Amino acid sequence: MSQQTKIFTVLLIIATVVLTIFIVRTMPFQRSSVSIFGHSEIKQEYLIPLFVTAGMPQNLDLSKSITVLVYHGFVVGYSEDLKNPVWVAYRLGKTNNPLDSPRDPQFHADSRTTSQVSDKDYKGSGYDRGHMAPNRAIENHYGKLAQLETFFTTNVSPQTSKLNRVMWRKLETKEIK
Repeated sequence: MSQQTKIFTVLLIIATVVLTIFIVRTMPFQRSSVSIFGHSEIKQEYLIPLFVTAGMPQNLDLSKSITVLVYHGFVVGYSEDLKNPVWVAYRLGKTNNPLDSPRDPQFHADSRTTSQVSDKDYKGSGYDRGHMAPNRAIENHYGKLAQLETFFTTNVSPQTSKLNRVMWRKLETKEIK
């Protein structure tokens, strides 16, 4: 890889992060209730601090909305307009019992969304389904159910195969350690 290509790749990643921060700051989120551990109507606002250390991302553009989806090991800010997560938050710590369960062979639509993005939407697109909350690290810290939830399409974003299978994989591997 040439020096120019490396510089371009780094600049592209920085631009993506800046764009994500801008989107998060400019889109409101919808507050709703979720059912977790058999308890219905647990307010999401009470669960978000489990994963968001610096506070909830603020959205300033009231014409757009973000649906906050709380899972067992992470929380996602999902845009129905973009059919994509605009942010994800999770906490990881040191684990002494790393797990290595088989991966789910496919991704699934989350029934809480109206966009219902599925595996079929990625077929032939030229893009990989890149995890935003990493499946292996989430499994190691929160268990198998949390890992399975990383395979909802609300937790993936289109990535080039090189980004997903090389650079992103390296990042996810570091998160496990």
